[in-house]
Amino acid sequence: MIGIFILAVVVVAIAAAVGYSLVTEIKTGEIVSMAGRNAPRMDAAVSAVAAAARPLSGGQPVVPAPSADSSGRAVLPTWVTTEGAAPWGVSYGYCPYAVPDRLDLAASAAEAVGGQGERRAIATVPLRAEGTDRPFVVAGARPARGDDDPDAPSVAAFVISPVPGSQKVPDCGSVVWRGGRFRVAGEVPGIVAVLSTERLRDAATGLGAVFRWAAPGGTGDGRSRGEPAPLSTILAEWRSIRPTRTVVRLVGQGPHVLSPDDLDLLPRNTGREGSLNLLSDQEARALLAGPAGGGRVDVGIDLSVAGITVSNALGMTVRGGGRLVAVSSTLRHLLLDGGDAVLGSGADILLDPVLDPGAAARVRGGILALEEAAGSRKTVSAGAGRAAFALQGGTLIVNGADLKVDPAPDWISVENGGRVSALPRYVGGTAVTPSVVAGAGEAALIRSRVSFGLDGGSVDDAGIEAGVVQIAETCEGPSCAASCPADRRVVSGDCEGSSAGWALRSFGTGGGTSAWSCAWTALTSSPPVMQSTARATCARIR
Repeated sequence: MIGIFILAVVVVAIAAAVGYSLVTEIKTGEIVSMAGRNAPRMDAAVSAVAAAARPLSGGQPVVPAPSADSSGRAVLPTWVTTEGAAPWGVSYGYCPYAVPDRLDLAASAAEAVGGQGERRAIATVPLRAEGTDRPFVVAGARPARGDDDPDAPSVAAFVISPVPGSQKVPDCGSVVWRGGRFRVAGEVPGIVAVLSTERLRDAATGLGAVFRWAAPGGTGDGRSRGEPAPLSTILAEWRSIRPTRTVVRLVGQGPHVLSPDDLDLLPRNTGREGSLNLLSDQEARALLAGPAGGGRVDVGIDLSVAGITVSNALGMTVRGGGRLVAVSSTLRHLLLDGGDAVLGSGADILLDPVLDPGAAARVRGGILALEEAAGSRKTVSAGAGRAAFALQGGTLIVNGADLKVDPAPDWISVENGGRVSALPRYVGGTAVTPSVVAGAGEAALIRSRVSFGLDGGSVDDAGIEAGVVQIAETCEGPSCAASCPADRRVVSGDCEGSSAGWALRSFGTGGGTSAWSCAWTALTSSPPVMQSTARATCARIR
């Protein structure tokens, strides 16, 4: 009887052990599952905060102020993200900081309450976001902890989660920089996701373009056509974050006025010198005006303008490493000081003599390429008696463009090794030499030439290896590329298709320097056979 009792006790003990093991395994699986689902949700919340950031005057980015839950704890505003809670239902803690404090602003005092009762003073100002004014943090930088390791990075925000299954959210002050990362080190355990200032700035430097809308007197944040901001405000943001590509659409005729700071479009050696595109948001051109008294825009980045008329007393200077592309626009003066420029179809220059009494376009170094639609003449007007172009070094490429200039002894001055390379355009496979008309005179063919010495004497390029050549490749199929010789780099090009039923899908250098590529896409399910031609305009490497 005693043996039977002992056996029963053993059986019960084994069953209890098995049951405990099963419960423990199930509980561990749930924790692992919650942690796996929580991590991407926290990262998405941080990305939402970065996307909701707005620039102050001067370009400093600031993050949204927190909302308060039913207990008063600081949480993510619902207008920023609807994914502001852990998978087990607890709202994340939100810790926004100013980087740096802006005590010079007329801000409203506020308080951010932590999960364990910590109270941190902040200050906010209203900025336009999602169609209304919302508070953003301008004071309340993260204080350094005594146990932070050296060189802790500056932080714009923390998003803090309790550990899986817990309802207790740690305070913001419990986060410490240790071992090369931020971690929760207080009595209440937790998980932290970090919005560093670098990530905040990088949020606008992804592969896609950043789009903004500008209007004189705009009161919005510039992130939609219905909420435009002044152009100067948008350019202040651009200077602060330097996105990979920024497209600014100018709403209305203007004038869209540049501030003195906006004239500086030079690189800042941050490794993120992206492109800036200014284009009219309407069929009519937009007027771009300088500050009172005028000035010059210093271009050291990739700048393109489309549908823009520049006001008097505002010139463009392209420095070494910079590139300007203008289409359907009117400039008042262009100076190349080591950079490159392309005046594309519909881009003209009407000189304001205040900017240069001698020429509408002056090249001291770099490459200026002229391109124009067939049947049209590009106007470069410097006024009677003045040369349209002055080459004091560098190269002018007339890429099949016919020109119209004012009467002068010579429409171009070439000296100090300057070079003119006249390239033909192709009409049905036939090469046509570009021409220039001075005033009411007859059209004269544009000849390539090169200058020697300071006196401006020059000779034709005939018999001399041209500094600029055009390479053409014809391919069977809807894609083609023309490559430059090893000692030259591509500066422009064009594409030609042999058949209807195809639309040009993409063209350009693809970010490279050696080839011009063209690709077409079919307009129907059964397109005709396609033969394509790519032409690369190649300049000698300087």
